[in-house]
Amino acid sequence: MMFTYSIVWFTAGWAAMKFVDTVEEEYELGDRATGIVTLLKYVFAWHPIIVFIGLLIYAFVNSQRRDVRFDI
Repeated sequence: MMFTYSIVWFTAGWAAMKFVDTVEEEYELGDRATGIVTLLKYVFAWHPIIVFIGLLIYAFVNSQRRDVRFDI
């Protein structure tokens, strides 16, 4: 899942960042809009790290499950 996510993120991310850069160059955005665009860029850039850490935590917690059934 991590491999597939990284491939999709890199291919879609490149296109999305090019689109955002083009919009920023073509249109005069106000201070508030520029701040929002910058925040979205940061979130998009850090998203894979957040997802990978979440997946690792999920895998660790899932591996700690014990079978509660026992024979008497």
